[in-house]
Amino acid sequence: NIAKEFFERSHLPTSELSQIWNLSDVNHDGALSLAEFCTAMHLVVLRVNGFELPDELPTQLQPYAP
Repeated sequence: NIAKEFFERSHLPTSELSQIWNLSDVNHDGALSLAEFCTAMHLVVLRVNGFELPDELPTQLQPYAP
């Protein structure tokens, strides 16, 4: 999976990357849409910069679904 390999470059622990994936995969299909990928990327950047991951995805970070 290209997204998985990309996120692994952040050097975050696998457990945190898994949490980010689960938070971002809002439709729980095991894959990330472009919007979900952008959400995950945002969470990775926040975590790399020392911010804690939320327990639930905040409304403002939920991808728009038309």
